Amino acid sequence: MDNQDPSQNNPYAPPVANLEDDQQRSDIAFNLLGNRVPAGHALEWIGSAWEGYMRAFGAWLGISALYLLLGMVVACVPVGNQVLLCLLAGGFLIGCQRFHDTGSIEVGDLFAGFQTAGSGLALTGLIQAGIYYVFFLPGFILQMVATFTHADQKLVWAATGLYYVLAFLGGVALKLTLFAPALVVFHNVEPLKAIRASIAVCFKNFGAFLVFVILLYLLMISGFMCCMIGLIFVMPLYVPAYYSAYRDIFLRSDTGDAQAV
Repeated sequence: MDNQDPSQNNPYAPPVANLEDDQQRSDIAFNLLGNRVPAGHALEWIGSAWEGYMRAFGAWLGISALYLLLGMVVACVPVGNQVLLCLLAGGFLIGCQRFHDTGSIEVGDLFAGFQTAGSGLALTGLIQAGIYYVFFLPGFILQMVATFTHADQKLVWAATGLYYVLAFLGGVALKLTLFAPALVVFHNVEPLKAIRASIAVCFKNFGAFLVFVILLYLLMISGFMCCMIGLIFVMPLYVPAYYSAYRDIFLRSDTGDAQAV
């Protein structure tokens, strides 16, 4: 009688990400310093995500919709929303890797990050939230003080302008950490080290990073302009495109400084 894992026959068992074999393969070429790529690769990242999306439309749409829905539920919870989004992003990335290896992805993959690297992803989310609030809070406090103390109107406008500038810079700083969850999930990099590596790689590939972010925002705006129906085609592209970028930058062995963590 075969000793078969009962979870293989249990459709309600939690998703298990089989990353061991791919981890061994990717670590051979893993470069924490990141490889330099042309700006045009941003188009390839989105194109790769679109190709995968067309191969499993329903699954990608389902996992993306659930990701956004859960994000909206906790959107008003300071810090906690970023922690949850980071945990879910880790699971989403695991789903992307499973799709890359097997051609299949399930909505349940979204929660695989809780099992695979829950503490690391949670700490990464906390640090990301801290980075954002370092920019956001000073402007917010100054605006509130200027408004509720009935300060001069020019001062109120100046405080409001500063608030928006700092909030924008906080958003940019948060974007620079987008590779951190992948480094934590797939290579067990310490959260703070992963965030530093992500920021360094984004500056190293500033052209590709800038084109990538601009294209994603243009796609998102296009989706809104199409009575929001276009978002059905845009939402599922973000994380898979980011996963393609991660593989292109961190897993290509075209430099001599590759290192495994």
